[in-house]
Amino acid sequence: MPLKVEPIQSIELSAGSSRRVDVVFEGHPRYPIDLVTTNVGCPPGWTCTDGKVHIAAPDEKPSQIIMKCENAGSAPLFWNTQVVDADGVKSPPVRHRVQCIRRPGGLSVTAAGLVGH
Repeated sequence: MPLKVEPIQSIELSAGSSRRVDVVFEGHPRYPIDLVTTNVGCPPGWTCTDGKVHIAAPDEKPSQIIMKCENAGSAPLFWNTQVVDADGVKSPPVRHRVQCIRRPGGLSVTAAGLVGH
């Protein structure tokens, strides 16, 4: 069975917040694996940071990425996420969206991005 990531739900986040997002995949990757998330749509003037989550073994931790909105504005961010195994086998990338929502009274403009752990 080829390595394949299931669709990832679009999410909405308030500026300054983050959320763990499950990455469910099919296939039999050879561990360790990386969940690699790449920005494919970043609003002008925003900083969108790619991320990687390293998972050493199938039972080490949940397959999750952390999505963040740190910009004070409202805009959609588009990402591709894929699984890469120890042999370099890559799943096709899955496109997903994070909608950042401005909080009332938000003054700071920093960055929007993704953090791996």
